[in-house]
Amino acid sequence: MKKFYLIIIIVIIAINTQSCKDKETIIYEKEILLNKNLWSKNEIIKFNFNINDTSKIYSCLIKIKIDTNYTYNKFIFSTTLKTPDGSYRQSGFETQIDEDYKQKFIDKEEGVMIIEKEIYNNVKFKEKGEYEIGVMHNLPQDIFNVKSVEVKVIEGRG
Repeated sequence: MKKFYLIIIIVIIAINTQSCKDKETIIYEKEILLNKNLWSKNEIIKFNFNINDTSKIYSCLIKIKIDTNYTYNKFIFSTTLKTPDGSYRQSGFETQIDEDYKQKFIDKEEGVMIIEKEIYNNVKFKEKGEYEIGVMHNLPQDIFNVKSVEVKVIEGRG
């Protein structure tokens, strides 16, 4: 009888986990291609999206595609989330680019390295309206090896 209850509990957990995955809804997704793979030193790449339901939980993801000829040993960038009332929330990120990283995160089909980060996790936006995510690299000069920057906002993340 104990085994029966254990099996029931495992099935309930599996169903719950699967249902959380099914509830993910992309509410915004945009990829910006950089002209000639150039990301200027002080250039801010902006993504604007609307939040209509403040009762939901959201996550914001970023994907940066870098040419495999990228020569630096790290990639540093920051993001700024601007709310409809004009307030800001800033975060910084750093990725070490060593040979092991290059081997694991190269998309051979596109010939690019992929940096993916969850930049805001389980956020509950306080007000409806237009939000803006600004992305800026924090290297001391222009970068010539960045193909694109993509932001995705997901509603619900189990």
